[in-house]
Amino acid sequence: GPGLGESLGAYGAAVPAWAVACRLVVLLLPVMAAVSSFPISAVVLANNVSEILPARWLAALSPGGKRLVCRAVSVAPPIVFTALLHDLSVVFDLTGLCTFFLGLVFPALLLLKAEKSGRPLVGRGRALPLRLLSRPWAARVVLGIAAVSVALATYNAAISAAASR
Repeated sequence: GPGLGESLGAYGAAVPAWAVACRLVVLLLPVMAAVSSFPISAVVLANNVSEILPARWLAALSPGGKRLVCRAVSVAPPIVFTALLHDLSVVFDLTGLCTFFLGLVFPALLLLKAEKSGRPLVGRGRALPLRLLSRPWAARVVLGIAAVSVALATYNAAISAAASR
C-alpha cells in the first residue's frame, strides 16, 4: 500500500509539507540512530584491536600511528561495504555481526591475551562465578560458541539468498 503521505498525492491532491516532513522523519530516524553510535563503536573497536594484535605487528609505528591504523581498520569496512553494496539491509547485517564480535569475541580474546601475558583481567579474590568465567577454558568455550553462531548465521544467509533467487 501507499506509504505515509503518498496516498494524498495518488488522488491528485497536493501533498502537504507536514506529510513530507513526517515521512522523512520516519524514514531517516532509524538510519540516524544507527549512524550516531558509529563513532563510539569505532573507537571502542580500535582500542580492542590494538590490544589484541601482536605487538610485533605494530612495533614500527609510533603510539599515534598505532592508534591511526587501528581506527582506520575499524572504520573502513562499514564505509567500503556501504559504498560498494548500496543495500542498507546488508550493511545493517554486517554491522550486527561486527557488534556480535565486539561484545562476545573480543572480550574472550582479551582474556586469553591477558592470561598469556601473566596479567589476569579479573582478580583471584573475586566471587566464584566471576573466577570461573575468567579462566582460559571459559574464553575458549565462548569463542567456540561464537564460531558456531557465525557458521549458522552464514548458512542461514546462504539459504535465504538461494531461496530468494
